[in-house]
Amino acid sequence: NIVASPLTGSLPLLSNYPQLAINIIPGKTEIKGECIINAIPSQPGRVYHARIYVTKKILWLIPVNVDITNCDLNSQSGMLPVDGVPGGGINVDDFIGQTQLPPEAFKQKTFCFVPAVSALGLKDWKNYLTTNLNGTNFITNGQTPFDSYFSTMPVVNYEHTQFNSSADYLLSKFANCQDILPGAAINGSAFICTFGTSVNITGITPDIKVNWDASPNITISNIISNPSIFTAKSSGNGWIKATLNNGCMFQVLPQTFNVWLGVPQVSTSSISNLEDMGYSNYYKMLPASDTYAYEGNLTTSVSGAISKGWSYISGLKGKNVAYWSASGTTVDVGAKTNNAGEVLRYTATNTCGSSGAYYTFFTGDMGTSPPPELIFTPNPATSQTEVSIPDNITTTEMQTTVATQNTYTFSVMNSYGVNVYTASGSEKKITVPTSSLKNGIYIVRVSDGTNTFQGNLVVNH
Repeated sequence: NIVASPLTGSLPLLSNYPQLAINIIPGKTEIKGECIINAIPSQPGRVYHARIYVTKKILWLIPVNVDITNCDLNSQSGMLPVDGVPGGGINVDDFIGQTQLPPEAFKQKTFCFVPAVSALGLKDWKNYLTTNLNGTNFITNGQTPFDSYFSTMPVVNYEHTQFNSSADYLLSKFANCQDILPGAAINGSAFICTFGTSVNITGITPDIKVNWDASPNITISNIISNPSIFTAKSSGNGWIKATLNNGCMFQVLPQTFNVWLGVPQVSTSSISNLEDMGYSNYYKMLPASDTYAYEGNLTTSVSGAISKGWSYISGLKGKNVAYWSASGTTVDVGAKTNNAGEVLRYTATNTCGSSGAYYTFFTGDMGTSPPPELIFTPNPATSQTEVSIPDNITTTEMQTTVATQNTYTFSVMNSYGVNVYTASGSEKKITVPTSSLKNGIYIVRVSDGTNTFQGNLVVNH
């Protein structure tokens, strides 16, 4: 082009852009560019912004900007934000030779951009959502405001960057991605045992993948298996949840499957007109003015049980008979004389097993109360303790009347009546490991079939 100037006359410029005539004015000249391309609008409607401009400091002091081009293109009204495949990389190496620019002009050759119908700014974009875009010249038919674009794009990641099937890809995915929650449910026992319990998802097809989650007190054998085995690490309440995956979406089941872990827990809730002797559930019946001269009641608290109830174990040697009746978790005990006694047991059962607590009720003097006590070395215990029967115990100090046997049975129960350790042997002493027991007080009971002894063991790590 020829630029005329009253000062310089006609000056030939090596450019097709007369805006560059500003370069003849003394001062520093720079050419700058901006380009923003969005597959979906980053601002309301805008999918493309491009600006090339000359910046000049006249006489190196006064800044002046002259636009060569400044273009903003918007998506069409109502255009969906998702109208093509997810983003991916596009490498422009394959078509650099189609341009008139030297290869070194391309400073960046890989872009995260997909020429979907929104990025092309198509006027009637809705008609092309399910159309193969490859090879279509939208410039000739006036469907895009862009001056030029490459209608055949190189493929790097076929599913994610393919120019010719952006709409078809998503359409096929959405068509097959159906809601998988209706009918799906967690199914299995409400009791998770220490030996493992199977739980599964019903109402889904075999191709649906399951991802399990559970409370910290549960171990999952395989978090992606259906069914899977769940194992109780301790006793108490727990929960199980699941996420379903059909290959195109993850859906979290809204159902929380609440479970009980291990055998039931039994403890004493309240007593009335009974004196707690402070020793392994021994209670003295106090005077009353009701049916019996001595009477009281005790209520237990039980969790995680299917069936539960009171039962009679034995009387107490040298004492008269005592009476009892039960309703639910409460037992009423009574005696007519000041020298009576009995041993009762409250037992709770679920699919993992049974647990319970022994209760001794009496009137009058227990004689050698508390009953024969075991020896623990050490007590409190950390990793282990030796439990032994005192040598001076005689058969006159029996607690219960049971058939005679030649071996000693040792059992350790926690405060809920759950048996946490059992062993037997012919010796009057045994070493009990305690490293795996939680801190607390445990009831240890030893029986030789004729005599029963017990004591309180403290575990403190």
